[in-house]
Amino acid sequence: MQLTTFATGFFALLLIGSASASPAHLDRRQKDGDCTEEYNCCFSSRDACFRQLGSFLGGFPVPQIHCPTYKYCKDYGITRKQCNADCCDIKTGWGRGCPVPPHHNQLTDIQPRRLRAKCPGFDGNPDLYGLGIRLGVYSQWFSSWLTNTFNPSAAAGNHDANSIFLLALLIGISVAAVNDAIQPIEAYVMLHVCFGFIFTVLSLLGVRVYFLTPTSLSNFICSLRVQRESVRGSIRERIQAVQAAFQHLRDWLRSPSPDHHQQEQQNISPEPDPTIGKSTVFSKLVRNLRQVRGASYASSTWVNALTVKFTSDAVSFLKHPSLSWSGVAWRSAILSYLVGLNLWLWWSPWLHDKTTSSAGEGPTCATPIFFFGHRVLAGGQLVFFRVVSVMLAIPALWLCWVILSAALAMWKFVLGFLARRLVIRLLESARPGTWDALHDGVKFGVGLFLTPFLLWDNIWPYAVIDVFLGTPVMLQGIFTFWTIKADELPGWSELAKPFISFMSRGVDLRDHSKQRRLLRAERQDMVAPVSYTTTIICGTFHVYNLATMICFIVFIEKTIIVAEVSGVYSLRSTGQLIPFIIGLASFAASIREITLLHMRKVSN
Repeated sequence: MQLTTFATGFFALLLIGSASASPAHLDRRQKDGDCTEEYNCCFSSRDACFRQLGSFLGGFPVPQIHCPTYKYCKDYGITRKQCNADCCDIKTGWGRGCPVPPHHNQLTDIQPRRLRAKCPGFDGNPDLYGLGIRLGVYSQWFSSWLTNTFNPSAAAGNHDANSIFLLALLIGISVAAVNDAIQPIEAYVMLHVCFGFIFTVLSLLGVRVYFLTPTSLSNFICSLRVQRESVRGSIRERIQAVQAAFQHLRDWLRSPSPDHHQQEQQNISPEPDPTIGKSTVFSKLVRNLRQVRGASYASSTWVNALTVKFTSDAVSFLKHPSLSWSGVAWRSAILSYLVGLNLWLWWSPWLHDKTTSSAGEGPTCATPIFFFGHRVLAGGQLVFFRVVSVMLAIPALWLCWVILSAALAMWKFVLGFLARRLVIRLLESARPGTWDALHDGVKFGVGLFLTPFLLWDNIWPYAVIDVFLGTPVMLQGIFTFWTIKADELPGWSELAKPFISFMSRGVDLRDHSKQRRLLRAERQDMVAPVSYTTTIICGTFHVYNLATMICFIVFIEKTIIVAEVSGVYSLRSTGQLIPFIIGLASFAASIREITLLHMRKVSN
């Protein structure tokens, strides 16, 4: 039985192969849904017809690719006799070209049944994804992986270089899209190149670097445990403070004592300046800001308990010590750029327009790609990529928003510092003692007027809090910032400190004195030793990293082959040689650095 099956399949292959000698019989094929009759089907190509034959005979475990005879004839107004004559009949094993369907002007979601089997090949853009650029990118991936593993001190330099490389690629894609000089297949390839950096070697905070060695992973896990206990303690303190505030408020409402009334009278702030007014909201705001702690114990405690105070120290344990906060903000901006471009490429009318116009006046064709197998950029596959683009955008954009908001807060402080210094110096130069003679409410008003960027995104929620609770606690920082005395104005060094901290690269772990200090600190803090679990996790992460690189490389190269893109396999042009040589030099430098580190350890 198996011999008969093989003989029948081989005979059908010969017959269909003989039909392929005449290209006119095999061009302009049509794919459609499942067959409605048992064996009468037309096929998109000779190979598709043979695969369907094998699936019916049990010879090939491949997906069924076929179009039903009856449905095909009905959809395109072809008679039954003509349809049977023009389609492939598995019973007899012969095949002819399917009739050409009418042209569709509209292509909603690019349905596969209205597409030709394959778009024709074309000359690619070597300036975007030529052989030299691709090899340079692959070399950069592997060299960064090795360097970050064996020399974590160079992680900052690798992250900067990869970020610049990625930004250049994103700008190239954007310019090509604006100039209408990129095809869907090229956009698909370039997106894989860009996301290859994100999924293999780039990290916003450098958490990926912690997972490269068991020692760094053990220290990171220990930091997570310490931070977890700190968060738990903070939550317990906030809950206890709120409970105490409500208890205080309940006791005050039930039985206010004379002592309580006397204390409340003592806590009343002085009357504001008559020029400001006694009953205005602004005067009440200034009065409460002067006496935040005594104005209302319950309300101030409640607002303080609900306020989340964010500092860089709260997330410093997540950032690798060799990286800088400016680099974190820089990579966050690039990631936002990449995610936004990815959303636009998948959801904008650009994909529909390019696919519709790619076949000229004939039937619309879909882009053949490789994604864990041969696929067509249409139908369910297109929906999958669109869903994935949204799933990637939600966490990435949220994290980028948090990081960029923290960076923006620092720049707000810098601008506020400059504005305050300018105002005080101008007043003091005109008449010494002018600033100190001003009322606190006037100083606060001047600050709000000159630096609205410090206020308008914060004032209205706390104005509502002031109406109901009487204490806008969050405005206390702005009030204190502007009611400073002229002789207490900090110098330029105070401004330089946060700027230097933000822009500095981080700790150079190659400095042996710093290494010794870190080791002593680790011994004092009782850092968890390397365990078998951390070693397994690091090994698994390395396997994942290597497998991810290989997958991205296979997706890129196989897609170029499947789409029959030509002109992107040459290294003769200068534009291809430069990135190729840079990639090789980076890889060689990584090997040299790793060898030197190993020799130093052996010699010591």
